[in-house]
Amino acid sequence: MNAHWSNGDYIVTTDRARVDLDVVHRFLSEESYWARGRSRDAQARVNELSTCFSVLHTPTGAQVGFARVLTDDVSFGWVADVFILEGHRAAGLGTFLVQCVVESYAHVRRLVLGTRDAHGVYAKVGFAPLTRVDRWMERWNEPPIGPEWAGPVAPTYFNWRKTTIYGGTNEIQKNIIAKAILGL
Repeated sequence: MNAHWSNGDYIVTTDRARVDLDVVHRFLSEESYWARGRSRDAQARVNELSTCFSVLHTPTGAQVGFARVLTDDVSFGWVADVFILEGHRAAGLGTFLVQCVVESYAHVRRLVLGTRDAHGVYAKVGFAPLTRVDRWMERWNEPPIGPEWAGPVAPTYFNWRKTTIYGGTNEIQKNIIAKAILGL
């Protein structure tokens, strides 16, 4: 069942037929920091496995934003590939999009996402840093995106982790985290 929300000249819909794969793929593969270089086929596949939220500009019908959620629909949902195109930013549209996602998955115990620079947008709709970060692990089948990835995120990462990293750990542990996790 498709859901729809409206906000002025914009609508958000989960109607899969409204996803403009060309727009989504171009932005993610060329402009995003997290999916740069992703193939069109790979994007089509992840869209098929997810609930997609398309932001449409009603006067033109153009897709101007996107988000997707991969979930078990009970306890966990991963919010991914969230973006608003440049000409439509700074008007609260990103917050509106994520609010639509949150409303759709209010029945799911936990929603998570990753961001380098949009913490404020997500905080407006209830997202916060991981509370039990020590319980999370990850495995990379490919290394994280280049050295340019690590540098910009390090200050934010250490700021969010300051209570667990700086409160009670030593310099050796900080160096291990910097090298092993952040690739610095």
